[in-house]
Amino acid sequence: MLHRAQRFSLRCCFAALSLFFVCGVGYAQAAKPGEKGRTSMAVTPLTPDEGREQLDAFRRQRMSGDYVFRFELIHYPRRGPKVSYEGYLWGTWNEQGPLSRIIIWGDHASGDPTVDMIVQNGANPKVWIAGKNGRAVEMSKAQMRDPVLEGIVFTPFDLLMPFIYWENFEYGGSERRSGRPHDIFNMLPPPGWEKNAPDLKSVAITLDRNFRALNRIEELDTEGKAMRTFKIVSYKELDDQYVVKEIDLVDEKTRDKTRFAVLAAAVDVELPASTFDPRAIGLGLPPVRGLPFKGI
Repeated sequence: MLHRAQRFSLRCCFAALSLFFVCGVGYAQAAKPGEKGRTSMAVTPLTPDEGREQLDAFRRQRMSGDYVFRFELIHYPRRGPKVSYEGYLWGTWNEQGPLSRIIIWGDHASGDPTVDMIVQNGANPKVWIAGKNGRAVEMSKAQMRDPVLEGIVFTPFDLLMPFIYWENFEYGGSERRSGRPHDIFNMLPPPGWEKNAPDLKSVAITLDRNFRALNRIEELDTEGKAMRTFKIVSYKELDDQYVVKEIDLVDEKTRDKTRFAVLAAAVDVELPASTFDPRAIGLGLPPVRGLPFKGI
């Protein structure tokens, strides 16, 4: 079990893989996300209309086909031994947004999974998870704030990353990161949301302007200081798409860090609809055999 100070950063990694944009062929021919460009050129800020269009286009992004990731989740506390988990993430899209199936085991991928859940992202998010009898139950909004792993502050609400779909935002300007133009959007919580996280003023998301790729997330407190930082460490080219390879989450107060590392990926595949049917929760592992996995 993790100590309280170690629990932070298993909070929002999985849905991010549906939102951290995977670049298509056209972009791959130009450059990859994070590739350094010319550093001397100034970045012209976007107009309000351009900012809205950039954000809307990012929300509409999706990969070519469905995908499956085999991943390792490693928690590095500032003090104490690391803790690791293994799992699979199956991803697709529907008319509402990204749709994911997530199964997590403990130290070894054997026996019954510790977590089996389905997460529907979008403007009207939903989460299904195995209930006490092993069959799927839909979580209420209140339950989405409850941890799903004992001893770890890791909730379905965090998986949903609702701030991506918050309607109100302030354009935070433009800057160059690793030589590439980026835009910052400060996403503002909707009225009444403060009861869920009273310390949270806004969430700053940084998008690569050319790729419309999510590069960084910062949760800002009421004084505008970063409480948590969520950033891409590396990408990997795979079948004319760039998939995220490693994502770090850092607690800016404790300096604890959790790394989400993709070990292998099968992209541009077609998964059966039953993979994402809540009635399938608790009935065994969705398709992995025979898929064209490639090491990352």
